[in-house]
Amino acid sequence: KLLCILLCVLLCLSGCRADRASGKAIDDKYRTTYEIFVGSFCDSNGDGTGDLNGIRSKLDYIADLGFDAVWLTPVHPSSSYHKYDVDDYYAIDPAFGTMEDYEALLKECHDRGIKVYLDLVLNHTSDEHEWFRAASDYLHELPAGWEPDPSYCRYFDYYNFSRQAQDGYAYLEGTEWFYEAGFWSEMPDLNLSSEAVKAEIRDIMAFWLGKGVDGFRLDAVTSYYANDTNANTEFLRYLKETARSIDPDCYIVGEAWTDSDTISALYASGVDSLFDFPFAGQGGSIAKTLDG
Repeated sequence: KLLCILLCVLLCLSGCRADRASGKAIDDKYRTTYEIFVGSFCDSNGDGTGDLNGIRSKLDYIADLGFDAVWLTPVHPSSSYHKYDVDDYYAIDPAFGTMEDYEALLKECHDRGIKVYLDLVLNHTSDEHEWFRAASDYLHELPAGWEPDPSYCRYFDYYNFSRQAQDGYAYLEGTEWFYEAGFWSEMPDLNLSSEAVKAEIRDIMAFWLGKGVDGFRLDAVTSYYANDTNANTEFLRYLKETARSIDPDCYIVGEAWTDSDTISALYASGVDSLFDFPFAGQGGSIAKTLDG
């Protein structure tokens, strides 16, 4: 019980603090954020799946609890239950509702002073995404031994393909090619060093910031470049700078499932915050301190 109370106190330390020198209030962007797993939260139409209108019906409840931000798990179309394999970055999964429902949710959140953070999955797409399907079709048609030409299929460069089997790569059935898929064969990893992919990411961010989202929860930030903290830090810096060039107030939080030293190093990117998993949990820093 004491641990739960302490966690609640930490979560509720939000809003502004005073600068000791000037006495002026500083918005340090601390927020008390409510995570919503969309498909399980509230079903508004009785089809057995949580949806955006169900969330809208509970906004007063969320506000009364003292939360001033919500993080929605991915809302994009996807065949999985968790939606972390995106089919289309510009759409809403029909199981959750429509784009109009999402826009209405944004408005009603903002009317209550609640910010909305979009879960943005950039390490990989679904293998059903049009980019991967186009690249896959191209490689199926490419004669054996021929070198791919991105001028014929620009999406070949959107992913990491190899003729050699490597750790973390999956076989593209019916071809002589393998593709990086660190999580799962149905989640092909994006080539985040591609300028074309970076341009796509900027467009995606601009689209959702234009809709009114207040920031992004970035998924799997330690997997952008496997086992390379420096490269992950620099890519996070790119994402932060890109988002802020569109909306200077955009809030960025990264999911960093790693050790505390790596999390500390990733802060050099300038993002607002990172998940600190070693701090929480039964064996985390809080529990160890209380047990001591």
